[in-house]
Amino acid sequence: MTKYGGNAGGNAGGNAGGNAGGNAGGNAGGNAGGNAGGNAGAITAFSRDHADSPASSFLSNTLLTTRDGVTGYWAGDMTAVTDAATLALPEDEAYLDHVKTPYQALILDTFLRSSVRFDGGDGWCELQTSSGDAITRLQRPSDPGFFVEQLDWLRAYADLREDRLGEIHMQLDDMLSFFGAQVYLDNGRRKYSLMLLNAARSFAIHVETPMKYFCRVPRPVDFAMQVQPMIQTPDHSSFPSGHATEAFAIATVLHRLSTGQDAAQGIQAKALPFRLAHRIAANRTVAGVHFPADSRAGAYVGCAVGDLIWSLATGAEMQSGNADLGNSDDDFLLSGFSPARSGPVLTPPKIDVLAALWAKAAAEWPGAPARS
Repeated sequence: MTKYGGNAGGNAGGNAGGNAGGNAGGNAGGNAGGNAGGNAGAITAFSRDHADSPASSFLSNTLLTTRDGVTGYWAGDMTAVTDAATLALPEDEAYLDHVKTPYQALILDTFLRSSVRFDGGDGWCELQTSSGDAITRLQRPSDPGFFVEQLDWLRAYADLREDRLGEIHMQLDDMLSFFGAQVYLDNGRRKYSLMLLNAARSFAIHVETPMKYFCRVPRPVDFAMQVQPMIQTPDHSSFPSGHATEAFAIATVLHRLSTGQDAAQGIQAKALPFRLAHRIAANRTVAGVHFPADSRAGAYVGCAVGDLIWSLATGAEMQSGNADLGNSDDDFLLSGFSPARSGPVLTPPKIDVLAALWAKAAAEWPGAPARS
């Protein structure tokens, strides 16, 4: 009996373990493949897809044989219209309606990136307008022990890892779904808003990248092996936090679209988009890959990026200013954070394409509170 019972138990345990492992592996592989394929498709859909199916060599071949079968002899003359002048594409806003949303976003991204430039040195980086006016300057703490004292927060936040596991993994690549749970977002009736939010994240990445380069700070695990992050530590600078920069840029644009208020007003009111942005930022400390000071700096820059997008879209003035990183033993709490800027007032050049798209996005919200 012992022998047969052992065999039965072994088989049952082996089958259960094998099934569980196989399912986990299959789900992980399927999710990874699906995400990769979805991302690749989102980038290329505007230029490759046909009217009713994706591009393929088989479809191209059948289109070729169909042409040979139905077109007949063609001398190379114009037949679709009688006057070539009628084919002139419309200008500006009307032209954008002729292209799909991904290409519209690409146009928007190009103009946004060309609106700023950077200056920097060892430990500092300044975001400037295209004409060289300072928007915000980020300075790495000069005391080498600043981030050592922040390790206490890494130890404390680690207790939340089990509770935040799902959020942390989803937010590696997806933030907008979390904002889309607060307000309705899709590529139908809110397609222009969604496009602006995607552009805000892309623009934030463009801004945070040189800031990380110039303000280089090691990651928490470099200071203490006991941190043991629950996700892979990125190979670039810990300061500022990219997730914080992107999340607060998204929150700033979303709050402006839905209420007409700027970042400072939204944070003072404890508006949900900013509470979510703070949670996304804090999750990076929970995961063990960022210090609270990284998130504070990123949040400040993100709010500036969001307000800059509004200024570039409407021609409105915006105030410049630099972040207060607080003390070395400070946590990053929304209640103690202010994105207010006290530097010179700037009027960045208005971007016509952005203005047209912002107006369309604003019209998607009841009462259009953010219409310029």
